[in-house]
Amino acid sequence: MNAFLVSNLTLNRRTIHKPFISILSAILCILPLSSLQASTSVYDPLTSLQDIDNAERARGWQANWRLSNTELTERTRHTLYLEVSHYAPIDQVIHVEHVAERDLLFEQISNFWQYGRTQLNGRTLATATLKFDLYPTRAGNYILPSVELRVGSGDSSFTFRSQPLTVDVLALPVASRGKLVAPNVTIAQSVSDNDLTAGGALTRTISVDVDDLPGHYIAELPFITQVEGVEVRTGNTRTRSDAFRGNLIGTRTTDIHYRFPMAGDFTLPAMTFDWWDTQTNTLKHIELAPIQVTVTPAPPLPWAQRVDIAIGNLKQALLAHRHTLVIVLLALAAVARTRPMLQRHINQLKLRIVAIQHHAYCQQIKTIIRIMVYPQKKLSTYLYRYFAEIGVYDLVHHQELQAAIYHSQQGELRFKRCILARKMLRHLKSQTLSRYRLRELNTSSTPKVPPIN
Repeated sequence: MNAFLVSNLTLNRRTIHKPFISILSAILCILPLSSLQASTSVYDPLTSLQDIDNAERARGWQANWRLSNTELTERTRHTLYLEVSHYAPIDQVIHVEHVAERDLLFEQISNFWQYGRTQLNGRTLATATLKFDLYPTRAGNYILPSVELRVGSGDSSFTFRSQPLTVDVLALPVASRGKLVAPNVTIAQSVSDNDLTAGGALTRTISVDVDDLPGHYIAELPFITQVEGVEVRTGNTRTRSDAFRGNLIGTRTTDIHYRFPMAGDFTLPAMTFDWWDTQTNTLKHIELAPIQVTVTPAPPLPWAQRVDIAIGNLKQALLAHRHTLVIVLLALAAVARTRPMLQRHINQLKLRIVAIQHHAYCQQIKTIIRIMVYPQKKLSTYLYRYFAEIGVYDLVHHQELQAAIYHSQQGELRFKRCILARKMLRHLKSQTLSRYRLRELNTSSTPKVPPIN
């Protein structure tokens, strides 16, 4: 386009002033080519023709949302229809895009359209109706979205959009929060087997049936109560939805596995469920009864299986402690190599221990311990033995021990244990220290030296 304008201006140089031509040429050269390309890309003759053709074919086609009940309540089922109308008989295939909106759950009941006729402003229109179930998740004001519908197939197909619809959703009472909301709820349970042996397991199956709610919208079971001495885990969960003549029943089935490692009598706890009845607007409770289970001891395994298990456990233990085993073998090899030297040191140690046991100090310490522990009747024997060891044959010559020995009124010899033990320890201490006390040298008397006059 720039070249075209410049060429026209060049041809008309005789009629236009030269300075004006040069200024205009400079401006056109400064303009970015991208802006010109963007301006030319806005208009696409092919796309415009397709839009015009699609609008021409969709003329007379309408689609509207229609509710069976104008009062909507949160978390309950409502029937919704998407009605397509046309002034001519509808004989083409109609496809509807996936319907989705925040806080609104749409469930398409069937892929089959219901065809009929209706009167509008004295004119007969052909209709095709598709049925949906609507589940508002919370109260508020919402707009049913405008969805795209495609009529026909191939190159002859065309699209148009439905009209949006504004709806108000009412709130349920506060007591219904966190509960199943339905006109009817049924809960049942079953177990695979009640009589088990130790190490066995059973499955507790809980089935929740809810009216007017698809199975995949039913919440999973709450936290399972643990049982002491039993391993509990949640198994598979399955959902199903059954619809018949407008009635919808959703089912969620959950398996709970219990394993019993030990024998005994066990009780699987009761389970309580709360739900909100939309027919009576009341909170209801359902309780599943506890289940009694008797687990008998497991029979002994065959000998061949026991041996296999023992060998397997031994292999696992050796593999797990192979490093420690290598160190122990090396230590045993070292001990075997140095056995004569170790035996010699052990014999010397035994001799030393025997010598210490027969030492006078050791005997005195043992006697003191016996005096503190043994009863009064046996104390005299060990006391006389102690006197013999320290060389005392008369208490008159051992004044320290006289305070710890006395005679009772019946004439029996009695001992004061604490005083006796203290005196004996003091005597042993003085005896031990006397060995390390310095002695005087040249104890003989020195001759007197006469004075020097």
